[in-house]
Amino acid sequence: MKKLYLPVQVTDALKTMFINTFETVNNATKKFYEPFPTLMIQRACNVCNFLEALLAGFVYEQNPEDTIKKMNYFYGFCFIWGFAASIDAQHYDKLETIIKDAMPNLKFPKTETIFDFFID
Repeated sequence: MKKLYLPVQVTDALKTMFINTFETVNNATKKFYEPFPTLMIQRACNVCNFLEALLAGFVYEQNPEDTIKKMNYFYGFCFIWGFAASIDAQHYDKLETIIKDAMPNLKFPKTETIFDFFID
């Protein structure tokens, strides 16, 4: 995979998104059952791997604020799948509330679960 270079404003925004969500959601979900238990570092790597794969084809907007808004959705998708995919379905209702609270800037569509969230 080729090296990915992001504008400083975008990397700063991604760092902020990560800082504002990761530890909070991790602490809130520590007691959730996982059929295949994962460590915090594994979850962080998963989120980053998803981001790296999706950002390879990312189209930047002229206005950095528009790019950051778009990046919010990419991060939300990557966070949901990279962080929460290992959590058992019995916790989805609580997990959904936790993630939505941690990501107030995202407008989640009205779907069955957060795992139905997709980027169009």
